[in-house]
Amino acid sequence: MEPQSSKLHRWITDWVEQLDKNKKCPFAKPAFDKNKMKTIMLNSIDAYHFWQNVSQEAEKFDDTYDVVIVAMDTDETIITPQQMQGGVDCANANFNSRNIDLWCLNLYNDLYTMALLQRLSKLDDASLQFEKKDYYKNQHPYMYNKHIKTRRNMRNRLTKT
Repeated sequence: MEPQSSKLHRWITDWVEQLDKNKKCPFAKPAFDKNKMKTIMLNSIDAYHFWQNVSQEAEKFDDTYDVVIVAMDTDETIITPQQMQGGVDCANANFNSRNIDLWCLNLYNDLYTMALLQRLSKLDDASLQFEKKDYYKNQHPYMYNKHIKTRRNMRNRLTKT
């Protein structure tokens, strides 16, 4: 039987290829190809274990990697999609209130539940480039406000970037 970390790596490889092919994120494949993505596959027994590991990775974030992915097998008895989104929103508010240039994104599907950590300033710089190319023109207004405008406002609250 293939180890979970190998399955996750294969899944991320395919995901990054699709992001690149569909022009969803031009930064994912270069980061992956340059080994600038760190992946941690957990055998989480509860939500606290998952978020404890996300918190530990956030505390250690030192730009060795552009993205740190903390993942577990999706199990709605541990974390539901709504809990995941709430956890990510809470993490981002926490980073921002402590003036930490870090942002947490989430990916939740049938296979994996993932928290992706990266620099807020780099993510916002990339979104500024995307805006100049009308990348977001077809995005739902709620999603644009939540994911782009709110993130930019939070970046502007930081004193270091």
